[in-house]
Parts: sequence; structure tokens; C-alpha cells
Amino acid sequence: MVHWVLEENIFSERSWSEMVAHFDAKQIPWSKVRIIPFSHELLEPLADIEGAVVCYGSLGVQKLARTRGFEPGIWFDEARFNHEAYAEALGDLLLNQDGAVVGIHDVKKFAAKEGLESFFLRPEGDEKQFPGHVIDGEAFDAWYQGMIEAGYLEENDFDVVVSRPKTLGAEYRCVVVDGRLVAWSVYRKYRQPYMKREITEAARRAVLQAVERFQPAPVFVIDVAETDSGEKIIEYNTFNSSGFYLCDVGQIIDSVNAFVETRY
Repeated sequence: MVHWVLEENIFSERSWSEMVAHFDAKQIPWSKVRIIPFSHELLEPLADIEGAVVCYGSLGVQKLARTRGFEPGIWFDEARFNHEAYAEALGDLLLNQDGAVVGIHDVKKFAAKEGLESFFLRPEGDEKQFPGHVIDGEAFDAWYQGMIEAGYLEENDFDVVVSRPKTLGAEYRCVVVDGRLVAWSVYRKYRQPYMKREITEAARRAVLQAVERFQPAPVFVIDVAETDSGEKIIEYNTFNSSGFYLCDVGQIIDSVNAFVETRY
């Protein structure tokens, strides 16, 4: 049977409670861990686990999976979870196909060169250094200075994607397991929080089209948005560190377990 390892205090209380309730109802073994911020070290020891393991939490849990040799543990490949891979595979189906990859220290210079008073900014890879957002030049200065003062950038410079802001309607989070769309949720509408367990047929088609073109891992999360030019893929995300919003948590767990049990 698949054993799940969950990191505490990372995602919403709702998701945590739903996951634990489903584990207990189905008698699925699971363990909880707490990880010291930034150090990626366990606050308390984790007992040995035999068999297949799925980890869910921060980057610290991903590191734990690697160091402990958990299989499959995590589904992440740096060479596949990044903007350049998405743009090459998806073409105009990708929302920010026009995005440029630059060092975070060059963002202001690039925006000025392109005449962008405001711009969409997100990490180029999927290491969750910060959430994607629209920001203007003045606000970026303050945000960037805060990152420096916190010591976050001293030894951790990284690439980001900069693109022109887009007008978005509903934004959906979808979970894909072994090529199948197994769960979905609206999480934002016109840049405002909006939670509902639903998906339009057009958004579903866009996700399935993206899945046909590119799957960065056997299990992953994909975000899709309504735009003036049709539904577009916002990004792919690593399953192990992605929030579920109002997705059917039980369906996600059962689908992942069924896949792992047949493959590992």
C-alpha cells in the first residue's frame, strides 16, 4: 500500500483535514513531518517506511524524498518544469508565450527596454521562490529590496519570466494523473479569489490539448485561464508542492495511489 508523507503548516487547513479524513477512512498509511524553514532539515525524526511513498509539502519535503530514496516520492524534473519547456511544447496555447527569461536582477532594465510600466513576473522554474503576479516598476523596486534585505538573494539569484499583463477571467487548477484529468477547481476570477469545484468544457479541452502536447511528469498540476483569445495554459506545477483549492481531494489521492500501485 502507498504511504503518504505530509508536511504540516504548508497548505490550507481544509486540504489537510480532507486528506487526513480520506486516509483514515480508507486506512491509507500516512506520516506527518515538520521541516525547519530554509534548512530543509526535519524537526523530528521520521521512522523508516517500506514500499512506495508519496510526499506532499514544501521544497523541503522534495529534498527529504531524494535523501531518503523514496519511490516515487516526488514527480519533478527541473529540465521539464520550466517556462522554456512549456513554450516550446505548447506554442500559442501557452498564456505567456511572449514571456522573456531574464535574471531577476535584470528585470527592471528589461521592463524599461520593452516600455512595460507594469508586467507579469514569475519564477522561470517550479521551485516556488514566489507566486506569479502583476507588478509595476515602483512596486518591484520595493519588493526586490525587501528580498535583498531578507538575505534571500545573496546566494540565490535565479531566472524569472517577464511578460505583458493579460486580462483573465476564471482560472482553474487541474490535477493530471497518468494522462487523465482527475480533479479541478476554479481558484480565481478576474484576479480575485473565487473558489468553486467546476470547470467549463472549453477549459477542459484546453487542458487535454496541453496534456497531449506535453507531460512533464506522470503526475502534475496544470493551471488554465479564460482569456479574450480563448482558454490558455498558465503553467504546469509540481504535484507534490501544489495547493488543491476545492479539487476533490479523495479523488486525487485514490487516482495517485492507483497509479503508483500499478507502476512501482
